[in-house]
Amino acid sequence: AFASTTEAVVAATSIIDSTLDKNLKKFLKKNIVSKEIADELAVADIKLGGLIKEKLDIKCVCNDSINELYRGVRSQMDALLGGAESGSLKSMQLGLSHSLSRYKLKFSADKVDIMIVQAIGLLDDLD
Repeated sequence: AFASTTEAVVAATSIIDSTLDKNLKKFLKKNIVSKEIADELAVADIKLGGLIKEKLDIKCVCNDSINELYRGVRSQMDALLGGAESGSLKSMQLGLSHSLSRYKLKFSADKVDIMIVQAIGLLDDLD
């Protein structure tokens, strides 16, 4: 679990950028490397899988079957997370997506207009 939205945005950004965040690295070391699990790790991004293999020596697999599996998990997220209310899960997803969009726009070298950032901020305030 993430302590704050900022922590979640940093983790999501690192995954989108195909980099290995320190929290992900710590999680993988604790749950896979230290337990000496020899199974393959399913990853959606082949670059991230290569990085995990290189840094942590964990076998990763990324193919069409894995992508289909991810789609299935995403579509059943409400049922899989029984402790969370459906409305709160949707609002968390919306908040994280707005924060991630705002973060990516602020630091984008080719941004065209600040009005987009302001519009996303306004949407955040309305939610």
